[in-house]
Amino acid sequence: MAITYINAHQVGAGTFHDVTISDSLTVDSNTLIVDEENNRVGVVTSAPRTALDVVSNYNATAFDSQLSNNQGGGNVLKFGTGTTVAGQAYFLHTDGSWDSADADDIDLGGSQLIAVALGTSPTTHGMLLRGFARLANAQIGGTPNEGLPCYASATTTEACTFTAPSGSGDFVRVVGHCVDLNGSGDALIFWNPSNDVIELA
Repeated sequence: MAITYINAHQVGAGTFHDVTISDSLTVDSNTLIVDEENNRVGVVTSAPRTALDVVSNYNATAFDSQLSNNQGGGNVLKFGTGTTVAGQAYFLHTDGSWDSADADDIDLGGSQLIAVALGTSPTTHGMLLRGFARLANAQIGGTPNEGLPCYASATTTEACTFTAPSGSGDFVRVVGHCVDLNGSGDALIFWNPSNDVIELA
């Protein structure tokens, strides 16, 4: 049910299919702001600076208080087939299935769409294409640290590694960067796979 307000006075309740708001709109102080004067939308900001300004605030509240292990958000795609493991990396195969990414073989995530699984089903839980994810220590190879790049891993049980693959036939592809760590070794990763790939001879 929707409630209609005009000049802060309730004028009716019911089901509405088309709603036009001719002034700015604010939901919960800064959860959602529509600035009609500047034609901007802000999410988690009360002062959007661009047409769409989305703020991910992990400073006021630590990331491990906001996300459980192997959770994330951003550009999430619900599409494809296969069974996935949350926190592991997969690539979209030409047959529509999500298969384990493996930096040992250029055909297993070197040039394909690569994502982090957010659960066991790509259509129910989704695949994180770009955004923030909390990865459990077991899903990370190498030694993470703030600001460092993480690479597609040659270990299929890892989402990424902080040690670049170096074996003959491996591919090197940056898939994100570490933003923060907690005391358990879990990391907040900005997942943003590069399209630049190097195949090692």
